[in-house]
Amino acid sequence: MNKVTLAAIFLLTTEALLITHNAEAGERRFTYVYEATTAAKGEIEIENWVTWKTQREEASRGNTFDFRHEIEFGLTDKLQLGVYVADWSV
Repeated sequence: MNKVTLAAIFLLTTEALLITHNAEAGERRFTYVYEATTAAKGEIEIENWVTWKTQREEASRGNTFDFRHEIEFGLTDKLQLGVYVADWSV
């Protein structure tokens, strides 16, 4: 290899390391940990969940849809209250 090729490889490697050193994809600081954000003071959030369960033909219920409703209130900037309104299934 000549000096120009070695210099180009060195520069590209150095640039790649510097770029990836400062890269940040989002607010999550840990990969396998779920970091929940809290609602700001006075905010209200409503969450509706639906889960579909299937069972074999021999089972008594067959297909089941489970529903859950939750209302979250931001009490302070670092504290929120969650209230489950209803859990029901069809």
